Amino acid sequence: LVAGICGGNMMCGTCHVYVADDWAARAGGPGEDEEAVLEGLSLRAAVKPKHRLSCQLKVTSALDGLSVKLPKSQPGI
Repeated sequence: LVAGICGGNMMCGTCHVYVADDWAARAGGPGEDEEAVLEGLSLRAAVKPKHRLSCQLKVTSALDGLSVKLPKSQPGI
């Protein structure tokens, strides 16, 4: 479940996802602010190199069919 309790404001980390390897280049990496949220989240969840906050993924036709995996839990920060 992707809760996204902050409504996409990049404040809670409850929409944390792992972007599939073959989609990583198209999805891009996290920005500085997003990286800070993910860093804080890493104290309570397994954060991997291709991690993203789903609320920060820009939905475009280039991401049609995007594959992500969810962590076992979304603890948030």
